[in-house]
Amino acid sequence: MDNVINKNEYIISQRALRHMWGNNSLDLVFITEYNSFSDIEKAQARNTELFREAWATSEERQAYNRAVSNYFGNRHSDEIYQEDPNQRK
Repeated sequence: MDNVINKNEYIISQRALRHMWGNNSLDLVFITEYNSFSDIEKAQARNTELFREAWATSEERQAYNRAVSNYFGNRHSDEIYQEDPNQRK
């Protein structure tokens, strides 16, 4: 977060959420807030730049990625969620 996300000018905020109760608290959802859809691609490119700055060598990047991947499975999905704070139920 400190090395990449918090330095990315295209990301307004990011939160990690998981289930607190129930039989499966392993689901992890990251919510990343952008100013516009066009900022999503800009933010991804900027994340790559910041990642390479934080972990300067290929070996450092691979070690970091291996360490992080130990916490996650191979299954993933690519959804974009939208929240309308003015619509309260």
